[in-house]
Amino acid sequence: MTSSGVRQLFLLLALDVYHSFTAAQESTSLSYSFREEQMEGTFVGNVARDSLLYGNVTQEEFSHMRFQILTQGNQHALLFKINETSSSLYSKQVLDREILCPYQKVCFLNFNVAVYKRDSKNGLLDLYKIIQINVSIEDTNDNSPVFPNSEIALTVEEAVSVGYILYTSAADDKDTGFNNSVQTYELVPGNQMFGLDVTKNLDGSSDLGLIVNYKLDRETRDFYQLKIFARDGGFPQRTGTLTVNMSITDFNDNRPLFSQPTYQTSVPESASLKTPILALGASDADIGQNGKFSYRFNSRVLSKVTEVFAVNETTGEIYVIAGLDYEEEKQYQFLVEVVDHGRIPLSSSAMVTVDVVDINDNAPQINTNFPPGGTLISESAEVGRYIATVSVSDKDLGSNGKVLCQILGDHFKLEELYTNMYKIVISSKLDYEAKKAHNITLTCQDQGIPQQQNTTSFTIYVKDENDNSPVFKTNMYRATILENLETFQEIVQISATDKDSGDNGKVSYSLHNDAGDNFIIDNETGVVKTNAVFDREAFVDSEVRFHVNATDDGIPQQMSSILVVLTLEDINDHPPTFKKSIFIFNALEGQENEPTVGTVTAEDLDAGSNGQFTFSFRFPAPNVFYLDPNTGVIKCSKLDREVQSQYNFTIQVTDKGNPPLLSTAAVTVNVFDDNDNPPIIHMPKYQQRYVLRSLHCCSRNSHHDYKCN
Repeated sequence: MTSSGVRQLFLLLALDVYHSFTAAQESTSLSYSFREEQMEGTFVGNVARDSLLYGNVTQEEFSHMRFQILTQGNQHALLFKINETSSSLYSKQVLDREILCPYQKVCFLNFNVAVYKRDSKNGLLDLYKIIQINVSIEDTNDNSPVFPNSEIALTVEEAVSVGYILYTSAADDKDTGFNNSVQTYELVPGNQMFGLDVTKNLDGSSDLGLIVNYKLDRETRDFYQLKIFARDGGFPQRTGTLTVNMSITDFNDNRPLFSQPTYQTSVPESASLKTPILALGASDADIGQNGKFSYRFNSRVLSKVTEVFAVNETTGEIYVIAGLDYEEEKQYQFLVEVVDHGRIPLSSSAMVTVDVVDINDNAPQINTNFPPGGTLISESAEVGRYIATVSVSDKDLGSNGKVLCQILGDHFKLEELYTNMYKIVISSKLDYEAKKAHNITLTCQDQGIPQQQNTTSFTIYVKDENDNSPVFKTNMYRATILENLETFQEIVQISATDKDSGDNGKVSYSLHNDAGDNFIIDNETGVVKTNAVFDREAFVDSEVRFHVNATDDGIPQQMSSILVVLTLEDINDHPPTFKKSIFIFNALEGQENEPTVGTVTAEDLDAGSNGQFTFSFRFPAPNVFYLDPNTGVIKCSKLDREVQSQYNFTIQVTDKGNPPLLSTAAVTVNVFDDNDNPPIIHMPKYQQRYVLRSLHCCSRNSHHDYKCN
């Protein structure tokens, strides 16, 4: 740091001390008013002019003065800037009064401006004066009134008196002053069920209250939505809104009422316990606990009623809890009450009359007895087999005590032994696989009016016998493999099921004798594998046929067999072969139109494309013969025995397998002579003179020998 910098720093640190000693002579105070939210660089004032400094020095002296805001330790000073030569003061940023002085009625920003004067002797700046600046930030109406919540929910009981007040929070306005702060509140809708009460507090805040203007009735209306508007006095005027959702809670001001003042019903004396005989009905205009209610007997109801009837306190259903007897009590009359669950319960009453109806009130009693074997019956049991004994009794007399019984259930019938005594027997064969258990219902009814009946049920369980053979999932299995593969190739998995249960239904697999040693099988899974190498050409139709047995573990065992057909797919393992190693053909010389010399034949033991073949010449191919590649027919062009009497060449046959295989054969073609040459006179030769003593005529045979006469 330079010496001038050190000096300036020292002056800044010592400024307040210096000022305190020279305040009487060097200090001046200026006050400015500045409106918030003005843009950065807005003019505040001119320090030299406003402090009259400009009028107390010469123009030359002023030109040597410099102005500086003292910023150390003063946050307010950072909000302004000053022209160091003209002393014009400006805002350094947009000023928000609500941030700088929240909730304060006045807002002052204080800082100091140092005035320096340059020494004419050494040219250094020396402190001349300190001017205290006080800026009052004036509020603008830039904030709307704001409620703590934009929407609130209030509840009020319908029983509150008129004039009851529900308090809520007032709005807050960050602006200050009489005009910019909240001035008025308005309730919408107004002058109806609720009014608005505004109470001013000593600190200037307000308390809001919603006044109940009229008697509330939840059953008429249980919800109101109100809006409170808070308006300030600024310009332009700003408004805040609060939505109030007012729910009216219930007060127990309605008693529950029965749907009718009297109830009447009748019940047969034989009604069983818990039998409902009557359903009471009631309603309550209240809600919640006030609208909930329960049913009960009136406290003055006699015990003879409460001993045979009960009322469901929730549903209002009256039901029988003890036996009724027409001969003892023909009619019951009693009061019932419905009581709500309000804090102070309300109730109402109704009269109930129950008439007891006389009927045939004793049902037949059924007793079933089983033999020592119990209810487990073999499916092989014969028709007519005894199952159980049934005895029936009825306490009633006459026709009310005369009982007829019937049995409901397939495969069984009821046979009468004597009055009220029966036996149950099998009526048709049982089948465990079709039905493992039979539910038998025995119904007996008397001849009274009305008839009484009783029912008993029991279950007969069928014991499984090994009466089913294993059943295969198909009527035949087919599989395919390539010939010549190594052993233990999986070809097929046999699967069979047995309708029997337990060991009777457990299936194992084995090979039939016709499988020989060519295959093996997994006894449990039924997977069949090869145990030999198969040559397709060794089997008729390229198939191997054998049977697989499926046997259960029952006693006696049951067995089924199924045919397995294994098709052997061909591989090209046989070359085509000629039926002869040498073919000899004879051809007459001189024939026209490509006569047929002969046909070569071949065969291939393979199948498909592997067994298809074509014929061709081996190199070198004869130029006077033609070979049909498909039929093996050899044709020739016109031959001349005198030129060549015999041809020898090689042909080959090639199959269409991959890779292809071939064989060769030799072909000899003998050319037979045709009388296509005249006799030749060898002597005397042309221009020779001879004495003819005798004349011989000669001809040449196919061996080029001459025969003369």
